[in-house]
Amino acid sequence: MTTGTADLRVALLRGVNIGGNRLKMADLRRWCVDVGLAEVTTVAQTGNIVFRSTADHEQLAASIATRIADDAGFELACIILDADEFSRVVTANPFHAAAAADPTTVHTAVHPDARGGPLTELDPDDSESIAVVGRAAYLHLPDGMGRSRLARAFSASDFGKVSTIRNQRTMARIDAVVAAARA
Repeated sequence: MTTGTADLRVALLRGVNIGGNRLKMADLRRWCVDVGLAEVTTVAQTGNIVFRSTADHEQLAASIATRIADDAGFELACIILDADEFSRVVTANPFHAAAAADPTTVHTAVHPDARGGPLTELDPDDSESIAVVGRAAYLHLPDGMGRSRLARAFSASDFGKVSTIRNQRTMARIDAVVAAARA
């Protein structure tokens, strides 16, 4: 297997360690190796995987999701991005100043389709903001996600129902692992 950046990938799993979907990251890493991924690293406890593979995105997503369903007993969505695309998603975030002040108030939702998806008109209150760039929706929620009217409306939207969301702190941690893997 090659080790260039062309095959460095990021998998974002939707719904890990939320509700009853409990996964130990050691099990997740082992299952990823078992389906043929190399140099597997997990980031945080929310189903973020940095790895190398030459398989296509659809095949990777299906293999990872099937293995989790078989061994953990629940189904979840798996979104695969090339490392370069993941870094572009992080860089494109228009709320960098807010993230610098408090990275837990800025969230990135990644859509499974590289073209993104429909996002109906949402009505944020005066303190909240949303922006869509390609396959990512960026939310600035200064009072947190749990109390946010915008977050609830986004989660109910067609875009929100299929995307997976991470706060800026987690996105930065994943991007740091990607950068280290490139070195």
